[in-house]
Amino acid sequence: MIIAFHREPRGRYHSIFTRPDGAVLKLQGGSYNKLGGGVRVPHDIAHLIVEQTLALRGGLWGVIAAGGLVMNLEYVGGKKPAHAEQRSWAITDAAGETLRQAEVVVRAVADALAGTAGSSLAGHMGERWAVPVTREQLELMGGQLRNSAARWNQVPEGGTLEMTWHTR
Repeated sequence: MIIAFHREPRGRYHSIFTRPDGAVLKLQGGSYNKLGGGVRVPHDIAHLIVEQTLALRGGLWGVIAAGGLVMNLEYVGGKKPAHAEQRSWAITDAAGETLRQAEVVVRAVADALAGTAGSSLAGHMGERWAVPVTREQLELMGGQLRNSAARWNQVPEGGTLEMTWHTR
């Protein structure tokens, strides 16, 4: 799934993409994750990188690709399946805990990269939300997040940065 992240005025952004079922959706973003050294990356890009690296299929992008809905997500075109809203919220509800877990993990990874996660990444995630993260995965995510932040910083207002969610 190709996701186009659009830079808006005043640091805002949104993404537009076509789900595998043909629905075209817009996700309004706006928040950022700090990575240390003044580097920050759009939160929804951080979700994409962390969820793909750690295979968190029940996170934001996995739920959306599967047909789920989240806050700030709206249909803007394409094929809207019959009973789409009811079906979509059922997918999101079924993801429940894993969707919340992805939120915690993305924040913990960003905090670890920024040097604010304390003594351990798993401890920062908390026992309930912890997922195994190797040093190699953390380094890979760090490189990808910083690279994406640098690419994002080159996007002019009104421009886009395309990234891919691999639905495997």
